[in-house]
Amino acid sequence: MYRPVVDLLWTIPAALALLLIGSPAHATPVSFGFTDQPQGATTPLSESAGGLTASFSSSGDPLAFGIVESFFATLPGNVLVDDGVGADANLTLTVTFSRQITAISLLFALDDTGTDGTLSLATNAGGSATAGAAPPSGYQFAEGALSFSGAAFSTITLTSTAPGFAVDAFTVIPVPVGGVTNGATPIQEPPSLVLLGVGLVGLAGLRRRA
Repeated sequence: MYRPVVDLLWTIPAALALLLIGSPAHATPVSFGFTDQPQGATTPLSESAGGLTASFSSSGDPLAFGIVESFFATLPGNVLVDDGVGADANLTLTVTFSRQITAISLLFALDDTGTDGTLSLATNAGGSATAGAAPPSGYQFAEGALSFSGAAFSTITLTSTAPGFAVDAFTVIPVPVGGVTNGATPIQEPPSLVLLGVGLVGLAGLRRRA
């Protein structure tokens, strides 16, 4: 009469292991801040961090955007900037990631001294976001922050209403390795469903022995 109990004790760990193997790991944020880029470097250029590579390019390449030391209030360290002068005015910046991501945030500054300028983001999965900016106290140029989360994507394109803009402090959430891609976001197994699955497998084993 103890055989069903023994079978159940063996079945529970096996079922739990299968469920855990099938659940994707949680992704951790990855940041890109151009700290390892030499001043004077220009697009196209790439940065790698946390097993992820971000490649930056522009519609005006080569030499469209360049790395300079920040002279803005909220953008730290090095920044990637297009001065918006002459042929460099109103260029787009494209960022392509080596793995799909589900969320992104960044800081930016505009070649605009007013409060009407915006920076817009579009993803290759159809997502979009726009943010405004304003000059911080004591500073000339408008600055702001832009963020987006949605269906998984691997490329963003940035455009501005100002003739030029600067970006910095990118933070992204990549799709976990082995997670769902092609526009879908990974789905975690709720704890209640894990427990239910374990229970059902165990009960099935008992019925077969009854």
